[in-house]
Amino acid sequence: MSGRVFRMGPETHAIPMEMYRENRERVMKALKGAHPTIKQGSLVLLQGGQDKSLYDTDVDYVFRQESYFTYLFGVTEPGCYGCVDVFSCRTLLFVPRLPDEYAVWMGRLLTKEDFRTKYVVDEVHYVDEINNVIASKNPASIYVLKGTNSDSGLTAQPAHFEGIDKFSLNYDVLFPIIAEW
Repeated sequence: MSGRVFRMGPETHAIPMEMYRENRERVMKALKGAHPTIKQGSLVLLQGGQDKSLYDTDVDYVFRQESYFTYLFGVTEPGCYGCVDVFSCRTLLFVPRLPDEYAVWMGRLLTKEDFRTKYVVDEVHYVDEINNVIASKNPASIYVLKGTNSDSGLTAQPAHFEGIDKFSLNYDVLFPIIAEW
């Protein structure tokens, strides 16, 4: 247990980061149980939410993270991806590489090690490295989120990055599993 917690601010309820690891393990176990033909080396890949600019200004709407991404990773920053090895539950987090100048507005920028510690994940890489890092894992298949929310009728969009189409992708099995948990 890491002792790390997720909080939305002072005096708010503290959620142990361990809960997100447990969520990932539960979903991976359910995925393997529902689909016993999943091959060793398969990955689950989710894309977090993105910032949206307010019209043509340099102001953004208040950011809210994608719900399933929050459920598995607890990450609050926009522009991230999360990846889980289906069998080992080893977790990779991909974060945007921000220019040093951003520190003027944002304060000290988090390092990859800061993100690894904050979110209790195994590896952290920059988003611009996602293609090479995932290729180095040589995944048998990548399971991405795609499905229709039964309450809203809106469709969860699968993770996408330049070059993802060179991998074997499965759009069918993850959504029904994660939506149940």
